[in-house]
Amino acid sequence: MTVVRPTGDWDGTGFAHEAFAFSADQELLDRLAPFVLEGLSRGEPVLVVAGARVRTLLTEELGADVARLTRFAAAETWWRGGHPTLHAYDRELRALHAVAPSWRLAAEPTWLGP
Repeated sequence: MTVVRPTGDWDGTGFAHEAFAFSADQELLDRLAPFVLEGLSRGEPVLVVAGARVRTLLTEELGADVARLTRFAAAETWWRGGHPTLHAYDRELRALHAVAPSWRLAAEPTWLGP
């Protein structure tokens, strides 16, 4: 496996967006844990919105550091339908941007079907 720096060449001065699919728990952790830990080490607020399985895996991986997350929420609590969900994210992230110039969000969609 090739180790990938979670934010590549990003230096925190612009917007970056990345999506990835995973088929095994370790694949998820190999991408998500370094992303979260790098953000925490830089003093950036880190938000994780994900399903129960992902939250459990991340909790086990991060240990006590999970308490340092700015938001650690169940994806299904953020789902309000298409546009209302985007509006909720927009409202939360605009408020965060007002107090923190850079931050990290890891969000898992709410899957409506298999």
